[in-house]
Amino acid sequence: MSENKEVKNCPVCGTPNAVGSAFCGDCGALLDPSKKKEARAKGEGQGKGSKRSSSRLSPAKTAGISLGIFLIAALFILTGSGVFESPKPTDPHAGHNHPPGEGHGETNPMGGGNIQIDPQTLDMEKQLAATPDNLDLMLNLAHKYFDIGAFEKAVPLYNKYIEKRPGEPDVITDLGVCYFNMQDLKKAEENFMKAIGINPKHQIAHLNMGVVKLTDNKMSEATEWLNKAIALDPNSSAAGQAKNILEKNKNQ
Repeated sequence: MSENKEVKNCPVCGTPNAVGSAFCGDCGALLDPSKKKEARAKGEGQGKGSKRSSSRLSPAKTAGISLGIFLIAALFILTGSGVFESPKPTDPHAGHNHPPGEGHGETNPMGGGNIQIDPQTLDMEKQLAATPDNLDLMLNLAHKYFDIGAFEKAVPLYNKYIEKRPGEPDVITDLGVCYFNMQDLKKAEENFMKAIGINPKHQIAHLNMGVVKLTDNKMSEATEWLNKAIALDPNSSAAGQAKNILEKNKNQ
């Protein structure tokens, strides 16, 4: 469009502007370079609501930047949601209930076997030494010691963990099993009863109480605890173990 007496087209975007305007009202471009100093003195194109050519982007550039901002935001969202991270257990104790005789030697109803410190356990020891307040790592290392029969190493870690998180009956039950394997029936019983106090339906703690009483030659009390364990969940593996124990000792 050509100029007329009333309007002047912007040389950048083509928008019609009133004759005498120094800057384009749409894109902010300078309409007449010869009036640059005059426009600066008047402050045209720099007041509230104006758009300066130096800061205005073409539609293509604006779209490109918007897309970039969207992609960056999406990346932050995915990173924060854990999409690019290794899976982490929500419960460090998940799958680590230890009924008598499960995963440990046959001669000891609650554990036993040779102790072998594998490289993974050694690495966990180093990590815990570097981050002693990492409770999840502390619990996992205690479980590792438990699983290899290193009960003397597991006990202080379980105790320290329980001091920080006292309301977890599964962990307290594992601590009781450690004491049992260390031939400390009194502390074993104390921990099983503590677990039952927190969760009266904790089947493994009931089963372990039956084993403690049986080991202490208190068959009547052992039978009572084992029957309680069976009643809590008759179809569970723990109930099956309780039934086997009762069957083997029914004539005593």
